[in-house]
Amino acid sequence: MNVTHKCPIGLILLLAVVLGGCATPPRWPAISESPTAQHTAGRWVWIDLLTRDVDTAQRFYSSVFGWTFEPHQGARDRYLLARDDGRPVAGIVADPRGNESARKARWLGLLSVADVAAATQDATEHGGAIRLGPRDLKGRGEVAVLADPEGAVFAIIRTDGGDPPDRFPEIGSLLWMELWAADGKRMATFYESLAGYRIQHAEASGDFDEWHLVAADYPRAGIVQVKGNDRASAWLPYIRVADLSAALARAEAAGAQVLVAPAKDIRAGRIAVIIDPVGAALGLAEWPESGVGGGQ
Repeated sequence: MNVTHKCPIGLILLLAVVLGGCATPPRWPAISESPTAQHTAGRWVWIDLLTRDVDTAQRFYSSVFGWTFEPHQGARDRYLLARDDGRPVAGIVADPRGNESARKARWLGLLSVADVAAATQDATEHGGAIRLGPRDLKGRGEVAVLADPEGAVFAIIRTDGGDPPDRFPEIGSLLWMELWAADGKRMATFYESLAGYRIQHAEASGDFDEWHLVAADYPRAGIVQVKGNDRASAWLPYIRVADLSAALARAEAAGAQVLVAPAKDIRAGRIAVIIDPVGAALGLAEWPESGVGGGQ
């Protein structure tokens, strides 16, 4: 059953234009510097920022993380590849419709799956919805954009040359994906079926509950349920930083708002959540290599 959820029409139109709006589709940059021929189903391998204000986003992320940017060949006004110390870490997708309503920006996580068509079908059979059906992005792989039963939007991918090497994330790159959900147990079951995760109930205390999504023996993402939370369900990416206080100071100086400040009762004070100047939520985490396991 294909369940319809509330999803910003602008986001759907943007994805349609960027992913499938060209008569001659451009070649997309691969998410791995070199082919690996390895795929890890259940691993979140990439994030793209969808925004109408690329210049502001580029300045912000350059200031906060030191990322450098390069326009994607053949799609100069559509896609910027972000690098950290030469490594591909993220992308910025430019909305061709202009800069009004710049605060509609959001990060989109890409989840590695064994079979995009099968995962898409599984999602719809378990209450999810298709935002954009499976299609090939030349140079990157086969992708689809889905929404889970609570409306959180995410993408799935089968990369052409293989996923990036499965090792602990470097400073300045994607560390973790976290779903803020109304019904965490139900969402855990949904993603377990879609990506083959093993579900690990991580923590329950008072109004807070958490599940880890485990693949290839490592936690790859988390689902958090907070009683009384009235925010819409959404996936939140975390970037690993060397010094959380310093990164927060740079972020605020560059125009970010702090949504969740570091607190000792939340991840031992090692995480924060910000809203960047174009309106996208992002987590920052000062995390030791022993904290998440050996993979991302």
